Amino acid sequence: MKMKYLKKEWVQRLLLILIPLSIILFLIISFEVYGSKVDWVSQHVAFPDYFRKLFYETGSLFPEFSMNLGAGQNFAQFTYYGVMRPDVLLSYFLPNISMEYCTVFFSIIYVLLSVQLFYSWMKSKVSSTWILLFVSCLFVLSSPIIFHSHRHIMFMCYFPGLLMGLMGVDSYFEKRKTGLLVFGVFFMILCSYFYSVAGLAVIAVYGIYVWMKNFPKKTWKAFIIDYFKFLGWLLLGIGLSAFFLIPTAYAMLLQTRPSLQHPSYIDLFIPKEGFSSVLYSSYTLGLTSIGLLGVLQGITKKEKAQCVLGWLLLIILCVPLFQYILNGFQYIRAKSLIPFIPLVCLMVGNMLQAWQDNKIHISRWSVVFCFLQVFFFNRKLYQIGFLIDFFFLLFLLFILRKKNWKPLLCLYLLVPFILNVNINLQEDYADKALLSRVHHKEKSELIQNTLDSNNELYRFDDAFTLYGVNRVEDLRQWKTTQYSSNSNLFYRDFYYNIMKQPMKSGNHVMIPSVSNPYFNGFMGIRYLYDYGKNKETEYGYKKIAKKEDGFIEENKEVLPIAYVSYDMLSKEQFENLSYPYSIEALYQNTIVEEAIANKKLSLSVQKVKPQFDIVDKTETLNITKEHNGVRINNKKNGKMKLRLKKPLEKNQFFIIRFDVEDIAFENKKHTVISINGIMNRINSTSDMYRSGKADFEYVLSSNKELKDITFSFSEGNYSLRNIKCYIADAGVLKKRKKNIEPLHNAKWEHNVLSGDIQVKKDGYFVTSIPFQKGFEIYIDKQKVQVEKVNMAFLGAKITKGHHMVEIRYHLPGKWEGIVVSGGSVVILLCIWILKKARREKL
Repeated sequence: MKMKYLKKEWVQRLLLILIPLSIILFLIISFEVYGSKVDWVSQHVAFPDYFRKLFYETGSLFPEFSMNLGAGQNFAQFTYYGVMRPDVLLSYFLPNISMEYCTVFFSIIYVLLSVQLFYSWMKSKVSSTWILLFVSCLFVLSSPIIFHSHRHIMFMCYFPGLLMGLMGVDSYFEKRKTGLLVFGVFFMILCSYFYSVAGLAVIAVYGIYVWMKNFPKKTWKAFIIDYFKFLGWLLLGIGLSAFFLIPTAYAMLLQTRPSLQHPSYIDLFIPKEGFSSVLYSSYTLGLTSIGLLGVLQGITKKEKAQCVLGWLLLIILCVPLFQYILNGFQYIRAKSLIPFIPLVCLMVGNMLQAWQDNKIHISRWSVVFCFLQVFFFNRKLYQIGFLIDFFFLLFLLFILRKKNWKPLLCLYLLVPFILNVNINLQEDYADKALLSRVHHKEKSELIQNTLDSNNELYRFDDAFTLYGVNRVEDLRQWKTTQYSSNSNLFYRDFYYNIMKQPMKSGNHVMIPSVSNPYFNGFMGIRYLYDYGKNKETEYGYKKIAKKEDGFIEENKEVLPIAYVSYDMLSKEQFENLSYPYSIEALYQNTIVEEAIANKKLSLSVQKVKPQFDIVDKTETLNITKEHNGVRINNKKNGKMKLRLKKPLEKNQFFIIRFDVEDIAFENKKHTVISINGIMNRINSTSDMYRSGKADFEYVLSSNKELKDITFSFSEGNYSLRNIKCYIADAGVLKKRKKNIEPLHNAKWEHNVLSGDIQVKKDGYFVTSIPFQKGFEIYIDKQKVQVEKVNMAFLGAKITKGHHMVEIRYHLPGKWEGIVVSGGSVVILLCIWILKKARREKL
């Protein structure tokens, strides 16, 4: 009998490999790349590739600072993307395999490992082998597991750790063994910082269930004592990961972005969407109606442990407050509940086992409440799908009442299988052409050859594609761009609200490369990589290298990354300036926090009313005048070309700004307006990451005379109001560089920027490195007060004379994390020694 069971287990485990693998292989064959355009290319491949480069260069698994992205960022802001994940660490041993292939391979391993661990965990929960296979298939076919293996890896890579933690809970309460529990928690946190909080909640909830199941006759006092001991072991698992957890948490707390939603108490406590968090979507638990029925059925059971688990799950999954908390108080989204999939599958397994043993009938109240979910869907497609799913399930439960027929319920797995395939087919997959835009051999060689020819410290951006914002070809390449949920808020505010950079992506957490001579010059972007046959260079830049259609352009007139400034302007006076007068004043001066007397500004910006002729316009584009602006009515994407009656000289900038208002169907449509190729957009209100930035600004510049202005309008109906035009003197940029003193012999080594500088008179030492906690500035080996200058950047006062300057960075929370992790290791060793000594005495 045992051999027969083992054979069944072997067959079932093989099936649990073949079922997800068949879907994955189908997707790989159907599409060129097993990875999404959304985030997979620009984050989940780019960051691990960057981590690997850093490891090869520095030998450090956890660097302290990154000069390569976002103009200089606390490295812990990127650890969120899995710097300590096993797949990332293993990729360090595979230097000749591209990160795309490593990411695909290991994400598939996570899927297969997760379902095998789930199967092992559930073996002791159900006695019927068909139910074990059923719930294991239900788990792996839940929408998020496979879907996020090619979109957001951090949404599913923690499941092996979580499942080891759940097995560890069983081991702890049944055998008082703690190793698997502690290791599972540790592994889960290293895999996914974001989901570790929800994962810990799952383990804590399951701990209550297991205790009540194993000790049904014990008192509440005994429960409290046992449970607090159990929580102590959870804390030890958390403590072991503190070397990673504390710096990451500290970085997030220091730079907590504003909430994307501001829900009312009604929004937080009233379940307006019913049980939608359980069903279908890849951003929910992604289960089918049987998952919902399993939870509701658990509530009706007399067994206290089942009932309590059912109620806990029902409250957590239905009350929006828990989604808000688990999403870090950012928004109400069910994606934070994905770790609860195993517990819902457990409820389904318990329900089916009782049904198989004829111990229960499916409660009519469970059926009624489950059916009511149809009224909570706001899309008809979901309503129809749910009804088909639910009635098919009820039909099978009704006709398969005979015990020998009940295993045929496995036919129901067609529902989650079809749902899973359908959801994965809806993905917007990347292709090889897109990957070649992000990185290819010729591009890497161009960038590396340029860096070899000049060892001065300047920035080097990729102006070609949004997908390359996080791609670093060489660690000497310092970029202003980045795309990360965590970033320096001072820098982001400077980028969008002071420099008024166009919202090129519509996602406010992305900082891309956008044509703007003020920003490029201020941030020291000496080099740009771009691509395109006969493509014009940006203002002030000249082509210096070319391979095929890719080229490098250089602007020697940009400001250095560190310099001394003698022209100061108070923050108070600066904040009273409106755009674009403010950005020219910023370029000419250093904005300081201290109160100083207002100065007379000499600005070249002039407001103008340009005269032009319309030389070309799309027929479907209808533009009508209205109060304080114009109304755009565009049935499909359209263009309009204007010819200035008085062309702008090449040493002039033409600045245009307006507000986009009264967008029809704002909840559905993105509004995109480009001027001379500079794109600005505002996403639909249904987009969670919508910036809400409705003021559009453009700085038009050219190395030639500017005669034509071409507008591109997206489909839609919207108004452009408060339209204003300005011209400004481009010579201001060159003049500014002559008035500052750069840091000489500048070098960056081991988180220290050093050099020497000749200061003609008292002034400010200024950098374009974003201001953040952890920096120290030493002038002639004496520590000086660090200040925030230019609204977002690192600086300090400096006196006349020749000085040696050092900027040092220490990662906040690093040593605290190491101490806590070390202390946790010592505690575990002491406990192990004490246990061993007790066993020897016995």
